[in-house]
Amino acid sequence: MKGILMGTKKYFTNKEVPNVYVVKLDHLTVKNVMDKVYHVPEVRCYLPEFDEPAHKKMNRDFLFAIVNKIDASYFTRA
Repeated sequence: MKGILMGTKKYFTNKEVPNVYVVKLDHLTVKNVMDKVYHVPEVRCYLPEFDEPAHKKMNRDFLFAIVNKIDASYFTRA
């Protein structure tokens, strides 16, 4: 919330982010997706900052919904 109020983070409302179902596959883990998208500014500005490795605290559904909102074809390609 602090990042949003300071203008360093962005947000979507619940209505703006469609639900996405991603099949649990070995290569579609939170760690693998985070490794590919966390450095992308368009995605990172919507994700919280963590003191420890981000993939250990990141919620899978939240991460995948944000990635899907930014790039709707990401999971189809993956």
